[in-house]
Amino acid sequence: MAASAPRIRQCALCGGRIRQTGPGRPRRYCTPTCRRAASHRRAGRETDTRTHTCKIADDIRWRADHLWETAQRDAPLTAHLEHSQAIRIALDAYEAAVVGAARDRGDSWADIASTVGIAADSARRRWNARNREKAETRHEQRAERAHQTGGQRDAPDSGPRADRLGRSTYVEASRSPHRADRAVNRLAPALSHLQRTSRHTVRALAEAVGVSPSYISRIFSAERIPSWPVTAALAEACGASADDLRSLWNEARGFEPMPEWGENAAVRAFYAAIRGLHLAASAPTPREICAPLKGKVQRQDVEALLDGVDIPSWPTVARIILRLHGRPAHMRPAWAAARKALDNH
Repeated sequence: MAASAPRIRQCALCGGRIRQTGPGRPRRYCTPTCRRAASHRRAGRETDTRTHTCKIADDIRWRADHLWETAQRDAPLTAHLEHSQAIRIALDAYEAAVVGAARDRGDSWADIASTVGIAADSARRRWNARNREKAETRHEQRAERAHQTGGQRDAPDSGPRADRLGRSTYVEASRSPHRADRAVNRLAPALSHLQRTSRHTVRALAEAVGVSPSYISRIFSAERIPSWPVTAALAEACGASADDLRSLWNEARGFEPMPEWGENAAVRAFYAAIRGLHLAASAPTPREICAPLKGKVQRQDVEALLDGVDIPSWPTVARIILRLHGRPAHMRPAWAAARKALDNH
């Protein structure tokens, strides 16, 4: 029986000629070196794709949170449509990114179409390379316009927001009249301090939380205000209590932290708020806090406050708060509620 004619193909990596005779699966690469190089290239592209899709997904999650907030209040139509349209654009970009990744992995249009229950031709028309690029570009342009017009993506909408997670010792109440950026500078240092003391790398924290390393870096540099689930996950990954950051996060989002009026909750909320300020100030020792105060605050009072043992008088607490770069007026309602709860015991 005559041997079959050789088949000539091109290497998928270098474009060189592949001469193959006989039966068997067609070779894609001319040498093992090309095969290994292609494998490394795919791994790097998949990492980039995951980072990109995580970034889009984070934007969708943020927009969905704010759409929920908008739905809870008597907001103008423009506010509702702004978030719903942005979510739609981000979803189109997300679909484009994940379909592009599937095509890079070698998935056929038939495979992709069967996933969403449409014909292969329809999938090809919807997610061809040109349409995928248009969808992602539209999403990027919208984000860029928001940046140029001064709209920080992570700034919250005005109006009340109830905590849906059930993990808060504070209630997010009326919108604060002060700018949020000063509060961001307290939340960001607190998170940065936790990262340094935990000795986790930014990449390790990003993997633990499920966001990109670049987003974690922007949180630490105060360029982004994370959502509460991300903030809580960061605290947990660093071995800290999320409750200690809740007051800082509320303030960073532009809400005045108001203590819940249950007695135990009020005390826990106040202690947690103090610990949050302490973290934001890079956890100075009681001696370091007292030194510039020249005897106006005793070290044992600072220790009792930080350890959650006792709540000193307001003048003492106010001086400690100032030393931790906090705002005494902002914290006084929480102090009053906690002292009242302790006095009732």
